[in-house]
Amino acid sequence: MFRFRVTQDGRYTVYSGDKRCFVYSDGDNVVIETADTDYFANYFDFGRDYGAIVSTLSGYDELRSSVECGKGIRIFKQDLFETIISFIISANNHIPRIKSIIERICEAAGQKIDDYYAFPTPENLSRLTVEDFAKIGAGYRARYLAETSKVLAKTDMLQELAQANDKQVHKKLLSLQGIGEKVANCIGLFGLGITNSFPVDTWIFKTLSSDELNTPDKVRRYYQNRYGDLAGFAQQYLFWNVRTI
Repeated sequence: MFRFRVTQDGRYTVYSGDKRCFVYSDGDNVVIETADTDYFANYFDFGRDYGAIVSTLSGYDELRSSVECGKGIRIFKQDLFETIISFIISANNHIPRIKSIIERICEAAGQKIDDYYAFPTPENLSRLTVEDFAKIGAGYRARYLAETSKVLAKTDMLQELAQANDKQVHKKLLSLQGIGEKVANCIGLFGLGITNSFPVDTWIFKTLSSDELNTPDKVRRYYQNRYGDLAGFAQQYLFWNVRTI
């Protein structure tokens, strides 16, 4: 999600793990060039019927304008370890700084491939110290990144997360340093495909809070129940709309 570059002519280079693809428009078509076709077909979620999702969510009055605004959005299927580390970095941060920290992490611990660096493996990233992460610019997150990368490198947590049910996933994620409710829901949605996740950040809370829904947790639970397995898609349409207005 955070590892992409865009050129002045609107072409994108997207990186995931140790792979990359090039994305650009050709008339009415979007072209994706890559040596890893199957990987990026899964990454961009080509197997899902987004038309059906748009049709269903458009049936909610409060979502109609958001769905219309963001109906081209897709939820990417991202590498779990990269997603965990990236969203720890994202807490109380802004996108340009998140991207720059991630790139410095890749340069510090990732494998050099052609003219770019792969995202580090758990083992390689776990070799960085709190001081290393601080020098990279992670700020107060340095300790979280050092501790969580070591846990993920030395235990079966990544495999356990991939095999756990939704409630178990949430509990396991919250046990890791640097992960709270919002970040756990983001990781569930983008790293594990748990589509009933409903991350509540400042923008979503400002949009959906009320006298009754007066905490982020109440907002999350209400809309998870309301939209069910499509809650994650609804959240993305709402988020895109509120940031576009």
